[in-house]
Amino acid sequence: MASTPPTLDYYAILEVENTATTQELKVAYRKQALIHHPDKNPDNFEAATEHFKKIQLAYEVLSNPSERARYDAGAYSETTPSHTHGAWSPQAQGHWHTPDEDPDMPPFMPYFMSFMSSSIPSFVFFFTWDVSDSSPPRRRDVEEMRRRDAEETRRREDARKARAEKAAEAEAKVKAMAAEMAARKEALAEARVTAKKAGEEAKLDQKTKLRMAEEAKQAARWIEMTARTQDEKRQACLHSQFCTKIQQRQKLKCGACRAKRGMIAFECPHCSLLICQQCVVDFTKKRAAADKQHTTKP
Repeated sequence: MASTPPTLDYYAILEVENTATTQELKVAYRKQALIHHPDKNPDNFEAATEHFKKIQLAYEVLSNPSERARYDAGAYSETTPSHTHGAWSPQAQGHWHTPDEDPDMPPFMPYFMSFMSSSIPSFVFFFTWDVSDSSPPRRRDVEEMRRRDAEETRRREDARKARAEKAAEAEAKVKAMAAEMAARKEALAEARVTAKKAGEEAKLDQKTKLRMAEEAKQAARWIEMTARTQDEKRQACLHSQFCTKIQQRQKLKCGACRAKRGMIAFECPHCSLLICQQCVVDFTKKRAAADKQHTTKP
């Protein structure tokens, strides 16, 4: 029985060379099946289904060494069923081939298939199923897949929103902590300034009290020593620990020890006498001795 040459270029359908290996055929089949699957082409569902069936048929033929050899030799026909897909196909209109019609068929195959078709039809269908005649995916399955995709998209969007909300909450907490730390730092700085100011005021107040006490003691000393004139007061004065420093243009001649010491004079606030640094130290000792002697009197 003469076979009709194939009308489909299986190599072109899989987009491979006629020298492609089994692994290359497998990779090409998966690639083309992924691109042309009906589920991936809902807008052109029927055409995609037909092309997908051609891809399946091309891979089934070329992945089988014997069928590929027959195909390459031009002895393969889409209307002549192969022994690997069973001895019957819809294109053959239910006809069982004999060993004379199909040289590759074992002699016992017609008897075996006749027995199986009369006793277990469903088992015969397992042997006679041809991938090229597989039914396309139903629209219900496509709609179910679309529904699942929509649910997955919605789930991912909800998860993204939840992550964004958590990130916003974390950022708000960080900002609140930073603001709290800044407020504490500012309050601490204000407290330090206030404490420093209070300390300076306390020192100034203490200095004022000491100066007033010192003036009172000096006035009492003048009365005690009957010092009335300016010269008498200068001679009787123990001079103050609060003397004012005055820079001189030339070496100072001390008003107390009459020696020339340095370029800085110390003016006593009680008698306005200019004294040197050494006399400031000496009169500090004299004031301490006078205070001690005053406290020991009965």
